[in-house]
Amino acid sequence: MTTIRRDVDELARSVAADIAAGRTVAVVDVAFVNGADLAFAEDLIARVPLARLAAYGAWNTAGNSLGSALAQGVVRAITCRKEQPVDVLGAHLTLLFIHFLDDYVFQGVVRTELLIDDLPSLGLDVSFERLPDGVVPEVEARLGRRFAPYLESLGKRFAGDSIANGPTTWRVTTSAIEPPTLPWQRAFEVAITPRIEIAIAPNADLA
Repeated sequence: MTTIRRDVDELARSVAADIAAGRTVAVVDVAFVNGADLAFAEDLIARVPLARLAAYGAWNTAGNSLGSALAQGVVRAITCRKEQPVDVLGAHLTLLFIHFLDDYVFQGVVRTELLIDDLPSLGLDVSFERLPDGVVPEVEARLGRRFAPYLESLGKRFAGDSIANGPTTWRVTTSAIEPPTLPWQRAFEVAITPRIEIAIAPNADLA
């Protein structure tokens, strides 16, 4: 993972070039277990129109990442051949957004900050064990504050991207999210509910 043959900049550039050429691209990041390779994810976000990815997976095990990205990528490759109902396109974009927020933001960055900084400051052990009931609202509030800058930046990266829906081009117009929560009262998983809105843009350029 640290040899000269591993060039995250070149890989991100290659993904951007393939998308620009009209190819269907799914990205599976398995450099590290339980979260994204931060250097690669940040390059990808900077260089690639995220809404035009067929899939992105960087969570938990290599098998989980590969399986989920392959499934979404295959569905996207099939459905983008002809025009789909808006809710189908919206579901694809929502899942894509969830993976960036969960696999990169939460698993790659925020979860470590929550464990190393927030739990000890509340008198708790660094652990993935179930949190005491009384402290969950405060931990989730801190989780929301740590998420906020990433939600804004990733939302802006999605908003304005063009995406094909058969012969028609659409644009992502807005993206929003409900406050993230810890569904099992522990710091290992997060529940994220984004909302993606899209609008038709018949003359948009996908090149």
